[in-house]
Amino acid sequence: DWIPVAVGVSTALFVIPHLGNMTEESAGIIFFAIINLILISLIFSFITLRLKSIWAACGLHTIWNFILYNILGLNLSGNDGKTAAVFNLSSVGSNVLNGGLYGIEASVVTVVVLSAALVIFFAISRYTKKAVEK
Repeated sequence: DWIPVAVGVSTALFVIPHLGNMTEESAGIIFFAIINLILISLIFSFITLRLKSIWAACGLHTIWNFILYNILGLNLSGNDGKTAAVFNLSSVGSNVLNGGLYGIEASVVTVVVLSAALVIFFAISRYTKKAVEK
């Protein structure tokens, strides 16, 4: 079965481009940023496999970036954070709760949220699969 290999390659190809924006961060923030990138990549892979289409994952990624950057004014994946957003919630200071200059995508809080989402998606998938088999 090639699915684990495809998910692994997809995850690596998602994480690698984001690494360049982490050079100014502490080891803790870099650690949580990488964990979050892996988690969201797994969620996107799960959605793609479940729906048999990449478009939902692309849409969610676009919506995530748009809301964080343009609506909330949060730092996004280490970008400069200078945007004309509706709100200005950009990070002040640098710690694992706010993700520093990288943004909430490097936050321990985001690890918890994405982990919970992955568990919920997996549980729903298992439940619906068992219901279909009955």
